[in-house]
Amino acid sequence: MHHFPQLVIPDELRIPQGLYHSTSQSGLLGILSTKTLWATRIQYLNDSTEFAYALGLLKNSVYLLRLNAHPESKFAIALDAIYKALESLSGIHIHVGCFSEKSDDLSQWRGYCPDGNGYSIGFEPLQLVAAATRQCAILAPCIYDYNRQTELIGRLLATGND
Repeated sequence: MHHFPQLVIPDELRIPQGLYHSTSQSGLLGILSTKTLWATRIQYLNDSTEFAYALGLLKNSVYLLRLNAHPESKFAIALDAIYKALESLSGIHIHVGCFSEKSDDLSQWRGYCPDGNGYSIGFEPLQLVAAATRQCAILAPCIYDYNRQTELIGRLLATGND
C-alpha cells in the first residue's frame, strides 16, 4: 500500500539539510513563548492562486487520462469520481507554513520581515517532519517547474492505474 507523501514527494526532494522560517520580531516572540508554529489557510495567502493552479493541473491531467481510458473500465470510473471530487476542493481547509532551505534569502526577508526587520529561525527538518506527522500533515517542497509538476502528477495518477 502506498502512502500519499511517498507518491507525490520524490526521494530527492524529501528532507533537506536545514529549513528556515523568516518572521518578524513579534512572530519570533510568539513562536518562542508558545513553542508553536502556526499554519495559514491556503486561501488566505498573499498568492492564493497557487492552490487553484495546482487543482487546475490535477484536473487537467485527470481529464486527459479519462479521454484515453476505456469508457467502461474501472479506471475510467475512478477518474470520473476523482474529477468530480476535485471540483469541490477549492474551499477545502488546507493550512500551509513557509520554510526555506536558505537561511538568508532576500525573497523571504521581503515577504515575511516587515521593513527588513526580522529573523530567520533554523529548524531541524526531521523534527519538523515528526511534528507534522503528529498533526496528520506532511512537509513537502513547493515545485515551480511546470514540467516537474506534471511529471509528479502523472506519477501520482499512474499509481492508481497499477
